[in-house]
Amino acid sequence: MHLRGARSLTAFITAVLVLSGCGEDDPNENRAPGDPITVAEAEVLAEVLHRNTEEGGADVTVTAQYAEEALLTMTGSIDFSTDTGTLDAVTTYTTGQPDDLRTIYFDADRIVIGNIPGFTDAMATAGRTDALYLRTDLDQQTRLLDNVAGMLNRLAADEPDDPDNLIAAGYTWEGASRIDSVLTNTFRTTVASISIGIEDRLLRQYVTSPAAGTFPVRITLSNHGPNEVAFPPEEQIADASAYPEIAAQFGF
Repeated sequence: MHLRGARSLTAFITAVLVLSGCGEDDPNENRAPGDPITVAEAEVLAEVLHRNTEEGGADVTVTAQYAEEALLTMTGSIDFSTDTGTLDAVTTYTTGQPDDLRTIYFDADRIVIGNIPGFTDAMATAGRTDALYLRTDLDQQTRLLDNVAGMLNRLAADEPDDPDNLIAAGYTWEGASRIDSVLTNTFRTTVASISIGIEDRLLRQYVTSPAAGTFPVRITLSNHGPNEVAFPPEEQIADASAYPEIAAQFGF
């Protein structure tokens, strides 16, 4: 699967953050979970990231139970044509702690975060009464929000892959199920599971662990099609590099 930037499939799998999927129309009779993918499935799998590029974008739902008492749920959209996306991120707690809300925008390299408690007051003290959002470089190895943004931006490829590469990589068939009323086949690699619509051959769900965690991150795509992500006005954004002390105060 030839990814943007000429990444190889080996790097794609090893990096964990780079994603793939597959599906087929044939009945799954006489198959058992763990069976190797067929040649037909490998051909669909080789196309699926490129199909995301062709579709242009999708609506996104992400869930991650990153602690026993904390569940992160993110909803929004992504524009694969520009590597941009926006998500409302809500963390709910079983401890009685109030929900934690963030609004994020991201591209291939940077993330813009809003609804940071206390941030607007700190910026007003610094003379930026108009600043509502903090912009900083993606830190995919440390912050979960950034890691998810990186995953999403790697769900598209400029070119299809070679099906033979995917057969050699050891993809297996894990069964059929419905996701948001769409009948899918699920496939597994050493690092992830991938669910693909049987009829439309579109990526419906991707589940993997983040680079620095053992818990699953579940990414669900729906309403595939062109999406345009509108970032906040530039005057409402403060760069972390221009306000390093304030950024550090809020963990950035």
